[in-house]
Amino acid sequence: MLTTAEAANATGIRIRHERREPLRRRGDAGRPAAGARARAATRPDRARRQGDPEPGDQDGGRAIRPPSILQGMGSGHPPVGFSALYRVRFDEADASGALRASAHLRYVQDIAWRHSTAAGFDMAWYASQNRFWLVRYLELLVLAPVPYGGEVEVSTEVVITRRALARRVSDFRLPGGELAATARVDWIMTNGKGRAARIPQAMAAAFPVTALGGSPGRVEPADSPVEAGPGVTAVVRWSELDPMGHMNNAAYLDHLEEAVHAAGGLALLDSRPRRYRLEFLAPAGPRESLTGHASEIPNGWAYRLAGEAGTVLFRGVLDRPGEKAASVTERTEAGADEPGRG
Repeated sequence: MLTTAEAANATGIRIRHERREPLRRRGDAGRPAAGARARAATRPDRARRQGDPEPGDQDGGRAIRPPSILQGMGSGHPPVGFSALYRVRFDEADASGALRASAHLRYVQDIAWRHSTAAGFDMAWYASQNRFWLVRYLELLVLAPVPYGGEVEVSTEVVITRRALARRVSDFRLPGGELAATARVDWIMTNGKGRAARIPQAMAAAFPVTALGGSPGRVEPADSPVEAGPGVTAVVRWSELDPMGHMNNAAYLDHLEEAVHAAGGLALLDSRPRRYRLEFLAPAGPRESLTGHASEIPNGWAYRLAGEAGTVLFRGVLDRPGEKAASVTERTEAGADEPGRG
């Protein structure tokens, strides 16, 4: 059994070990937490998730904590990282009672938007600039279960930017500090026509990064399964659409797991650590017919989802970290600015 650090190192996903200031409960208002910085005075109002109680309410007898700007907010410097506490809802848990893989993706999306909003780039700003983010590649490493009703602190930080590319890294930590999951997401900025567009200078300056290079990750076409048999068919449901009118990227992962389960991959779906590597190639629209194929590969499963015209929309690999798995390479510079989907 791999340790958390061994599993994460095997994937190349960086785990951050910086010491974080504890999030304060609502009842601590007016009392500085140990080691609190002056930034607390400028912390923005908490952005609520749909279904959260109104400010001042209690959720299950526990106070809802505000998000935390990890560094920079209120200090005269741009925010570097952002974190917030989430409580796992019943509909976010799988059959084992733990946070499902696709719900990790939904948290990653949500925390990224909350970070952007806290830095001054809200939906109105994106509309005025005719810009929007789409996910091109995502790597998720699931290390420990987050139970239904339990809390998990989710963080996000921009670590790389390059022309239209922004790479974020997120950690999921249990109340005791144990790392439950970590994710790397490659976002591509697009314009109103869905084409890649450079990140505006004002935004680039607001999110200082450790590197300016890099290309979006990729799942090699050779790792896609051979289409033998009818596959698993589905239709894009109304509930799967996001505000852009496309099937949300978390739903693609649900389709991957459905196909892997149907092909006999339950053991891996229930195991930890496990790793997902996902490449989003084209959007799926309302009521579009989908066909997914999963095939077993050494130490895991490969998956490919196609639309009505047979166009490949999505490729994914589910495997065990630290073992020989299907190849995942970095995109060439020529393809670095190709948009994905949201």
